[in-house]
Order: sequence, then C-alpha cells, then structure tokens
Amino acid sequence: MMARIYDKILAGAAACLLLALVGWYLLQQGTVSEITSRSVSVALSSAPYAPQTLTLPSSSARTWADPTVNASQPEWVFDVFTPPVIYYNRVSREFTVTPPDYSETKKVEEVVEPPPFGVELVEVRRDPFRLQLVGYAGGEGNYLGMFENVATGDTVLGRAGKTFTDLGLSVVSLDVKKERIQLPDSMPIVQTVAYARVLDLESQEEIDLSSSVRRATGSPSAVLRLLATGEERTEKVDAEFDAGGYHYHVDTLSEESGNVTITRTSADESEAAITKILEVTVAAPVAETEAPPAEAPPETAVFPGF
Repeated sequence: MMARIYDKILAGAAACLLLALVGWYLLQQGTVSEITSRSVSVALSSAPYAPQTLTLPSSSARTWADPTVNASQPEWVFDVFTPPVIYYNRVSREFTVTPPDYSETKKVEEVVEPPPFGVELVEVRRDPFRLQLVGYAGGEGNYLGMFENVATGDTVLGRAGKTFTDLGLSVVSLDVKKERIQLPDSMPIVQTVAYARVLDLESQEEIDLSSSVRRATGSPSAVLRLLATGEERTEKVDAEFDAGGYHYHVDTLSEESGNVTITRTSADESEAAITKILEVTVAAPVAETEAPPAEAPPETAVFPGF
C-alpha cells in the first residue's frame, strides 16, 4: 500500500518538473526572437595605420644589502644565489653549516692488527701406500695388474700370486668390474675398475687396492708454510720446530675437517703463548683421492713370466 503512495508522489513530482521546464522554454522564445532579428553594423576608418610609440618606465640602480649576521650563529651567512651546505649533528640534534665533530662525544677505538702467526696450513694429507694399482691388462680369468712402486715411480706388472720382494707384498687376488660412477654436475658413466688385494708379508695384513682411488696409509700429516721464508715442511701431531724466533708445537690434526691446532711460544718467553686453529688455505686431498684412469694395454697383450 505504501509503495503505491510513493509511486504516485514521484509521478506527480515528475509531472510538475516537466510543466516547469515547458513554461520556462515558452518564456524565453521572445528574447531569442529579439536577438536574432537585431542588425549589427561595424564602422571602419579610412585613415592609414600609424604605430604607437611605447614609453619605457624609468629605472634606477639598486644595491643588495649585506646579509645580517645572526648573533647566536654568526656562521649562517651566505652570498646571494650561493646554495648553502647544511649538516645535521646527530648528537646535538641541530643543523649547522660546519661539519659536525664527534671527537668529544664519541671516541673511535684504534684497531690494532695482531702480528702474523708466522705459519699457515697448506694441506692435510696422508702418505700414499707403497704400492698403487693403476690399471690392468688381459681378459676375464687372466687379468694382469699394472702397479706403481711409489718409492721409485716404476710400473710393475703382476697377477694373483705375484710377490714383490722389495716391497714385502704379495698379490692375493685380482679382479676387474664395471661400475656406475656419478660425476659431479654430469651424467653418470660406466667405468671399468680393477681391484687387487695384497698381503703385507711382515704384518700379515691384507690391503685392498683400486685403480680408481689412490690408497693412503698411516697417520695424517700437515703441510705447513713458513711465511717468513716460504719454506714448506710436513709435520705430524706432537711435532715441534722453531721458526722466526718462535717455537711451534703441533697440538692436534684433523683429517676430516682439514685443520690443525698449533701453539706458538716466544723463544725468550717475552710473549704469552698463542694457540691457533689453522684452516687449509690450498685445496688438496686429505685421504684417498680419485686417480685418473690409466690407459690399459689391449686385452690381447701377453706378458710371459708373470
């Protein structure tokens, strides 16, 4: 019911507005007719054009007054059109035209560099086993191992049952296998690897050798470089040596992390003892490392007497 009343009110208001617009339009028709029927005439002069002379206003020279000096901050004086350089003092929380000086409010401690330790670590490594397997020859059931005598650098040949008298070693077994090797940042490859088991005739210990990995033995050693002379020396745990007026003692040696702990004392005991952990400065193998595959003779090669 209320909706119908509102509809009637809106319809009435719209009708009144429409009547008002029609009445205003009819009232304006007389004015529009008068304007359109009025004639317009323009009077032109036949006299020639004469330019007019412009009179410039008189001017007088003026001098800029000198800037006034602030009694509390006399340095705040600048020439005309000269951009000022303003600094902010974090301590006083004020703007100044001179660079702030913190020498009285904040003293900077001088950094004193300690003297060099005198020794640096080049690498941590173990001595290679005296016999290394570097390749093979022959076919299945008749393999012949190619061994390297580490002491002499010579290549010696031998199959299972061969005894190297000068090295005190005997070849117990020799075999060749194909292995899938994953290379870093590359596709895996299949590589033929020779394996040998040798017997130490003195200790009766059996040692496994591989043509892909160099065999290491014994306790690890540290290769140290003396900074004063550049000399390199190989030391083990508990080793002691003198250099540059100091006495050094190798306290610990870690093959896994590749570092060494050394204590330095002055020869005249004028300085306190310093213990420092030295990190490896030159990347180097610390244990068994992969050896480049040696070129094996063709499988049809024959070595009589081995």
